[in-house]
Amino acid sequence: MIDSRSSQFTDEEALAWLLGQPNGNIETSVSDLARQWGWNRTKVFRRLKQWADEGHIARTLGAAGRSVITATRARDRQLRAAQSSLPEQGQGISHVEAASARMVESHSFALGNPPTLPSVAMRTASSIVLAALAAAIAWFGLRINAWYGGTLGKTAEASALLAGLSISADILALVLPTTARILWADRQRAAATVAWGLWTMTILIALLATVGFAALNIADTTAARSRITAEGALIAERIERLRTERAQIAESRSVGAIEAELQRAQPGAAAVWRATSGCVKVSI
Repeated sequence: MIDSRSSQFTDEEALAWLLGQPNGNIETSVSDLARQWGWNRTKVFRRLKQWADEGHIARTLGAAGRSVITATRARDRQLRAAQSSLPEQGQGISHVEAASARMVESHSFALGNPPTLPSVAMRTASSIVLAALAAAIAWFGLRINAWYGGTLGKTAEASALLAGLSISADILALVLPTTARILWADRQRAAATVAWGLWTMTILIALLATVGFAALNIADTTAARSRITAEGALIAERIERLRTERAQIAESRSVGAIEAELQRAQPGAAAVWRATSGCVKVSI
């Protein structure tokens, strides 16, 4: 059982506390370490990951979600002490025993070696790319759901409220998995189950908003294309009708020739034009 401590540990004190455990290992949880060191859970998570990357400790998952933390540097010291106490090869140690000791030592040193520079660079680049993709997906998802939520309101105020509700649901869907995982690791099963249930509801709302956005825009695009197709069919029909009417005209003279003929006949029709008041009063 881990006792609580009134004052906070420094980073050096916390690492020394881990390395000083009996047999070089301890089975505990992040919450227990946070209470022991006077830290919060996030700081404990970060320090354990940092020390594991630096090779100070090796952390594995034990029973009931607890962590088994092994001090690799303490094992190195124990191995060196044991190796120094062995007799020399000429004093009776066999070749097999010497080879076994060297293999164990090399394996122990490998646990404490930090990752090489190319692997660190590759992991860093991959993390940056994945983080950028995740941020882009989250940004566009928020915009889509906010837009669709705004279209459901009849007034400007209702649209703003629905858009804000959609954004809040999306943010909650992003945060709840981490919260549920932390609660489950702390053995708060009921709270973790509630968190997963809320996440299921929020992800369904987000999916419905996304489907609604896609359906609405696809329907508008399909309707616009159908309207353009119908207008094109009407124009083609009119062109065909005009061509038919043009083919039925027997007059072969050009427009200029017909206009000249009308100009020549106009003086002879002046009397009739005046008598009929411009062809308005025509008597039979």
